[in-house]
Amino acid sequence: MFEFSYQVAPDILPQWISHIENYPVELAEVIGEAGGIVDDMQMELDAVNVYPPPVKYPIEWTSEKQRKAFFATDGFGGGIPYKRKGTMFDKTRVEFDASLFTLRINDPNSIRRFVVDADQQKFHRNTGWFNSEAPYTTIMINGQQRIIDNWFRIIDFPGVWE
Repeated sequence: MFEFSYQVAPDILPQWISHIENYPVELAEVIGEAGGIVDDMQMELDAVNVYPPPVKYPIEWTSEKQRKAFFATDGFGGGIPYKRKGTMFDKTRVEFDASLFTLRINDPNSIRRFVVDADQQKFHRNTGWFNSEAPYTTIMINGQQRIIDNWFRIIDFPGVWE
């Protein structure tokens, strides 16, 4: 999961609250645009979340212990040979919580960390699975910047801080 958060400095909180009360239309516009940004980010995720071609054998195991564990657990519970179900990225979602100013890419899939995330196994990399760190980070940075730009647009709205 990739996440960033905004925090409002306490010394500007009274001005921020006043701004929210006095400029609800502009605030709603920025929040609405954040929804469009999230939609755009989701499309970008969907574009990078692709399946590799079929596995080429033999599998290059990270260790003999891993190979034995795979066969002893019937393919870590997935069956042998494992058949891709096409559901790896079904629950990968961009989430934006306007009340907490939090944007994140979330996926509850517990095995994905071994396939495309930080703990990607050697045989997954060797069989063509991408590592999500670089493309997801780029998507997050670009989405974050777009949301920040929208917030600055409303914060710098004429007359707000005068």
